[in-house]
Amino acid sequence: MATLWTGFTSDRYGVVLENDNIVCAARNSLIVASSATTVSTLMAIAAVLGMAGRRFKGQQVLNGLIALPLLVPVIVTAVMQLMF
Repeated sequence: MATLWTGFTSDRYGVVLENDNIVCAARNSLIVASSATTVSTLMAIAAVLGMAGRRFKGQQVLNGLIALPLLVPVIVTAVMQLMF
């Protein structure tokens, strides 16, 4: 049994873009996303410049904290596989 898809048009995009609440929400999302991206990029550049110059006390701990977001998904996946 085949499904026949009919009625695809771009008219629905126009209907969505006419809704002021959706446009305002999309604009707010873009503002928050671009602000967060800019701030995190500037913080990362500052961290790299600070850590690349010389060795300092606590650098290993800081390296571990920076790598932590990369490790957490792996750990969560491993625990979930052990549970099931």
